[in-house]
Amino acid sequence: MCIHVYTLTYVFSWLDGLLQHVRKHALVRIQFANDAKRSNDDVKLAFGKLQCYTAELTKIKKDLKKRVHSQCTEMAMKLTQHLNQSSVKSDIKSRFYANKELRRPEYDIDTTKAGVKSHILQLIMTEIQKWEQNSKRYQFIATMINEVFEKKFQSLRREFGDVEQLVKIEIEPDEKAKVTDTTMSTDFSLTTGEKAILAVTAPLWVPLGIVAAFVAIPVAVGLEARDDKKLKDFETDCSPFLDAWLKQYLKELLKKKSIEKCVFENYESILIRGIDQMSARIVSASMQADMVYLESILNDTRASSEIVGEFTDIKTIVQGHIVSLKLFGLQYLAEDVANCGDITRLKEIGTGKHSEMYAAKYLEKDVALKVIKLSPSTMFSRLAELKLFRSLHHDNIVSLLGVCYTDMLPGAVGRGVREQLSSFRLLILFDKCDTNLEEYVFNNPNFQCGNISQTSRTEASDFFRRTGQAICSAMFYIHWKGYVHSKIQLKNVLLQNGK
Repeated sequence: MCIHVYTLTYVFSWLDGLLQHVRKHALVRIQFANDAKRSNDDVKLAFGKLQCYTAELTKIKKDLKKRVHSQCTEMAMKLTQHLNQSSVKSDIKSRFYANKELRRPEYDIDTTKAGVKSHILQLIMTEIQKWEQNSKRYQFIATMINEVFEKKFQSLRREFGDVEQLVKIEIEPDEKAKVTDTTMSTDFSLTTGEKAILAVTAPLWVPLGIVAAFVAIPVAVGLEARDDKKLKDFETDCSPFLDAWLKQYLKELLKKKSIEKCVFENYESILIRGIDQMSARIVSASMQADMVYLESILNDTRASSEIVGEFTDIKTIVQGHIVSLKLFGLQYLAEDVANCGDITRLKEIGTGKHSEMYAAKYLEKDVALKVIKLSPSTMFSRLAELKLFRSLHHDNIVSLLGVCYTDMLPGAVGRGVREQLSSFRLLILFDKCDTNLEEYVFNNPNFQCGNISQTSRTEASDFFRRTGQAICSAMFYIHWKGYVHSKIQLKNVLLQNGK
């Protein structure tokens, strides 16, 4: 059930977001169709700015990639110098000869040689990792590129904001309808701890075979595999073999060309990919979408009535899908569904164009029952109203106790027979209150202006102070949730036991 609820919530969010985009799209088109003062020159100006923006973006990315290549070239040079120092080579050799496992032959000489090569490569990688931890060269390059990127794009984003103002439409945002994409980070600088060590420098991050392929060290396969004599010679005295292999692989692995290949295909490629991702994430997708959007506005010659008609049809279709999903959730997945048979109507306490209010009993509890008439034209707004009620939880707001979607009207007290209705209704159960503020104040002599009793004045003062604080607290909560109470009046402020 949880999976179904999660899926429905995701679909609701997507459809609500689609509805917001369609509404904004229609409002922009209508605005440009009706406003004679805002000519297409404004849109052409915005379109031209975006084209310039694209060209400038390309230049910035090209410049950043040149910087990366230059920095990585320098990094490869420094790393080559470091690895070819006598002390570093001596340390690698010491750790190489300290490994007694290398003296044990495999089933053939070729496999034995490949194992020795892998161990030498791992020793070099460990040395590269130590060098990176001490020099923090990659951290420096990544941080520098990130800072330059942000600095250069600040001015472009400001210019882009100016372009957005040309087509800006004020609408009420639905924050809950937004789906945040967290699949890609816009900050690719690795500035702390082990994150600053690139994959190539840590055997735990990249398989050894991949790194070996990057440095392109050839491995002789099949040439010596059946050389039993060499294998026996290795078993007798492995030192000449280990000395020769160590010399060969150190020479090949520590060449400038090999180190450059390692740096370019690992360090540089990650930085270049980061620049592309940051550019696409921050700018390109929205920019390209707006260019297409502005171009479509330039080519749109329809009257506002045509635009309204098209939008209405699309809105109706989307809202219809939302209603269908919500009714499905209401009937089969909701946790606050009430059984119509558990409700008993006591008396009608109010009626309106689209609903009736009853005092009722629900599972022996006194409740207020709101019976809402539904029609295709009001279904969407009524279900949106239900969503609002479900989201409000405050001491000074009546609580929603349950909901029921049915074509039966709960039986009245004394009869107990449910009535078959001609169409489905939405039944909402609330906490029942005794009275409203209007009746309570005007029917209480102690609260009248002509009363001069000090006790009555104190009682009235305490009541109005307490009630005012409760109303303000509830209104603050409603506004904080993103809603507006459209009809605040005395009779809509309900009281229970004078509170």
